[in-house]
Amino acid sequence: MGFETEQSRATFIGIFAGKLTIRANEGDEGAVSRENKNGVKVWEHHYPKFTGTLTNVECTKHEKMGYQYVISLDDVGTTYKLSIGVESKYGDSFVCKLLSLKRGEVLTFAPYDFEKDGKKNVGISILRDGEKIPALITRENPNGRPQPESERLDEDDYKAYMIKVRKFYRSLVDKWQENQIAKKEAKQETKVANSFDESGDLPF
Repeated sequence: MGFETEQSRATFIGIFAGKLTIRANEGDEGAVSRENKNGVKVWEHHYPKFTGTLTNVECTKHEKMGYQYVISLDDVGTTYKLSIGVESKYGDSFVCKLLSLKRGEVLTFAPYDFEKDGKKNVGISILRDGEKIPALITRENPNGRPQPESERLDEDDYKAYMIKVRKFYRSLVDKWQENQIAKKEAKQETKVANSFDESGDLPF
């Protein structure tokens, strides 16, 4: 069946301080250094946004980093995996838009981290055809998200509440996967139905 080549590895993308990051080597042109959470110096390339074709979304548990949303994207045959921590505002921002996303569509991911009027704004914008995709889960429309028992929570109660919220968020990945399978099956059924001629016979 011809030559076989080793499957190319995916390029992993992270997020730091409102920028997309790709690991680099010391001395690489354009690379910048920083200390990670473990106090280790790392070198990275930083980018404001990335555009690619969405191929999959998973929720995986990393031994050291905990739960991660892993977004697989294709750019002209090259696979990229954008990893976003579930226990982060970037993760919260992403998953609240997840059910609006579809496999096979071209999307742009642009994280942000800025302060305005004394308020910290952290999250990730997702654009389709240059238009921002709005969140389906908001304070005004929680869409099934657990609600706090009271408006004022102490530190311990808040942590317990966020465990419930992010467990709910993780469940949305399974729901998204189920939706994508259902859409694919519906599309295939429509294709088969359209393949019948007027007499009801298959065209072969």
